[in-house]
Amino acid sequence: MESQNNFSFSFSLPAEEFARDFEAIHFLEKNILPEYLKSCRWFGGKARRIFSIRIAHVLSFPPAGRSSGEESIQIISGSQVFYFFIVKIKYRTGKPEEYLLPVTLISSIENIQPKAIISSSNHGWLIDAIYDEVFRRMLFIHLFCSSKLRMGKGFLNFEKGSAFIEEDYNDHISSRVLDTDQSNSSLIFNEKYFLKLYRKLFPGMNPDVEMVKFLTEKSSFPHIPAFAGTFFWKKSSRTDITFAMMQQKVAAIKDAWSLAGDYLDEYLTTLSSDPTVIPESSLHQAAMLGKLTSEMHEALAIDTGDPDFAFAKFDDLHIKWLLSNCDSLVKRRLRLVKDCYA
Repeated sequence: MESQNNFSFSFSLPAEEFARDFEAIHFLEKNILPEYLKSCRWFGGKARRIFSIRIAHVLSFPPAGRSSGEESIQIISGSQVFYFFIVKIKYRTGKPEEYLLPVTLISSIENIQPKAIISSSNHGWLIDAIYDEVFRRMLFIHLFCSSKLRMGKGFLNFEKGSAFIEEDYNDHISSRVLDTDQSNSSLIFNEKYFLKLYRKLFPGMNPDVEMVKFLTEKSSFPHIPAFAGTFFWKKSSRTDITFAMMQQKVAAIKDAWSLAGDYLDEYLTTLSSDPTVIPESSLHQAAMLGKLTSEMHEALAIDTGDPDFAFAKFDDLHIKWLLSNCDSLVKRRLRLVKDCYA
């Protein structure tokens, strides 16, 4: 099996000192990552002209194992090392972006998906670490133990949520990567938990995490997968950056993205043949969406004393801004529908 590009790179230092191997890092930035990132579905800058790629931070993530009969963890010495790359992309125009790329080195790529392979090297194959079972197991262990790992001048903080059930933490942790990755990557643990690894990074706690955590632990809204944990990078000189969120996995015949697409296709197909007819299933789904959205807002309105969820003033200026944005969004979407279905 070949790597996805024609380049191989060489370390000038031992693999354990990857973070200080500036020569190898520079080669990755210039010759390997540009093409690799374009091959990743989660990379959102494919249509933009890249000016530069820089691995802004290399966070070492040592392997961990569970101490027998305890909830504590222990570092496994002398074994494979993992890293979180925070990759900063500058474009010819527009704002730069940061992406999360966990990596590791393996000696063989047998049974490794081609899209996981970044490059070969003199220390083995560099791959996206989510396709490594040991890495996935480590994430699960650290989340259960609410670990706090020192990362240079900061910490990688793991936080266990109330939906992480004690009995589900054992010595037989199964895990897999979902193939339907979009802007993020999805991992399944023990067929009971769903972990969303955020690829595009933003400063501050991800609102997705804040909302799900609040609705699970401080309110009573049962219509979302419950909050089971999160982990984020906390650096003294900058705001927290959320890396991932884990929730309880719910049974489904299809992912929500595809299901919503099916309903939309049915609606638009019917509308194009007879503008006076709206499918009954579309009316039902719209009514259900409205009802559950209303219940969610009621759950969010509960006064828990959390300042992040305190009431904000909703005045005429805010209403005008909201209406203007909604109007613009609807017009853009209608133009898109005409272009696709005309």
